[in-house]
Amino acid sequence: MSSWVKGWEDRVNAVATNPLLLKRAIKLENIGADKEELLDSEHLIWSRDAYERYSDSFGSLGFFIISLDGKNLASSRDTNLGLTNIVKRIYPNLFNEAISGKIVITPPMRSDVPLLNPLGITRSDTPTMFVLSPIIQDNGEITAVLSLRIDPYLEFANLTQSGAVGDTGESYFVDHMGRMLSHSRHENKLVSLGLLEPGQMSVLNLYVTNPQRELTPDEPAAESHNERRLTYAAEQVSSQNNGNSFKSYRNYLGVEVIGAWKWDERYGFGIVTEMSIDEASSNFQYFKNIIITLICIIALSCLLLTSASLWLSRHVLQRLQINNEKLEKTISIRTKDLQERENRLWDLYENSPVAYATLDKNGNFTKHNKQFSQITGHDREAFATLQWMDVLATDDGEGKQIFESALQGEDTSDARLYLHTHSSGALAVSLSVRTEFHPDGSLAEIRLALLDVNEQETVRAEMLKNQQQYQTLVENIQGAVFRCNYVDLKKNNFTVFYISPNFEHITGYPVSDFIGKNPVRRFVDLAVGNDGEGFLKRFAKLHYKTAKYYSICEL
Repeated sequence: MSSWVKGWEDRVNAVATNPLLLKRAIKLENIGADKEELLDSEHLIWSRDAYERYSDSFGSLGFFIISLDGKNLASSRDTNLGLTNIVKRIYPNLFNEAISGKIVITPPMRSDVPLLNPLGITRSDTPTMFVLSPIIQDNGEITAVLSLRIDPYLEFANLTQSGAVGDTGESYFVDHMGRMLSHSRHENKLVSLGLLEPGQMSVLNLYVTNPQRELTPDEPAAESHNERRLTYAAEQVSSQNNGNSFKSYRNYLGVEVIGAWKWDERYGFGIVTEMSIDEASSNFQYFKNIIITLICIIALSCLLLTSASLWLSRHVLQRLQINNEKLEKTISIRTKDLQERENRLWDLYENSPVAYATLDKNGNFTKHNKQFSQITGHDREAFATLQWMDVLATDDGEGKQIFESALQGEDTSDARLYLHTHSSGALAVSLSVRTEFHPDGSLAEIRLALLDVNEQETVRAEMLKNQQQYQTLVENIQGAVFRCNYVDLKKNNFTVFYISPNFEHITGYPVSDFIGKNPVRRFVDLAVGNDGEGFLKRFAKLHYKTAKYYSICEL
């Protein structure tokens, strides 16, 4: 409805603001309400020609240019020139709104001149309505009012046809007196039902009254049907109420219906929408059946989905149980293997001939093996309270220095220490230290390994003593002693790696000239004649027999 009103307001405003019309309106206003002068005026002719150009596209039935006092200055017809305009007479309040500057639309009314109705019959009671717009000059002065005639039958038919739902659904407009302002969906039956006279239209001629029974051609309405009480919906509209009723009541045909209604204060009429209770019930039952069917389908689908879900869940659960059993079995086997490996590793660690121990960054023992306890001479339970310096202290302070280096992250390899053990006194050991760190770079633990090298040190000391005795013996011999490393005796390929000091007194040459892979000189080169070569040949020949021999060479 609002869109329809807005469309007509735009149309009349488009004409009312035409600059040529503004000038003509002033000219017509100057002529006044003199019918004879208006008929002779070129401005009337121009107005009618201009309207003809607009009328086809606008769909209006006629026009008026009205003076501010309500006189017709221009019209599509000659008969009503100079007379008081119909809107001024019937709806003076709406006319006053128009001359105050507003665009207004009137409710349907009976025409003041005979008009052709939709049945093709010219009648004086043909309904009409108007849209009015003030003609405002450039200086803001309102000099006249433009009015376009509208066919309410055709216009309202387009508006209400959307309410013609199903076989009995209907929408129609009703004024405050209960008169129908739009055509009836049952227009062609109203005469036979006694509600209209032949040639009449429902607009403005039919009162929406309650016949108290269903009307038929055999039992039409009484002649006084327009004097009866309005239908329930029409009463509500005439009282300017909005609402609806799902409880059936009789419409103007006497049919039991349900409906809804709304009063529009702006336009001065209301709209009613109704449908027979039988069709509404059948539609309700139809949609009810559809909804029930949908619910059943949804319920069945849910049941099937639930069954499928339960089956799938049970199947998945069985698979999970089987996989879980396999996993538990695998974990059990792996755990057993790990335990066996851990036990073997611990056995290797515990019974290793190398003494192992682990300390924290404060020097406290956190772990050690049996060999470590045996080497250091401390009971295993005592390590719960022992620290580095209690076990690995040395007289020269080297043990403390190695611990401090470990705190700085430095490893130690094969450091020889002499420890004062708890049970056996001094003991020579080889100490190796390795540090481990946390991901953040802080020291995690200190791992150390001890190897008892006491016997090795004893043997090494004995060998050193024997070497010193041998060295003293060799150096005190009157002659010179050689030690050589032979590679190939046949080619006399050998290297002298030791000569006793007396050799220098005998030959006068430094010992260093004869030692090494590339000596400055050779001993055989000092021999006179072939004594040197003969010595080498005899040595090579007798060497394979591991026999002792002597040879005299002249140097």
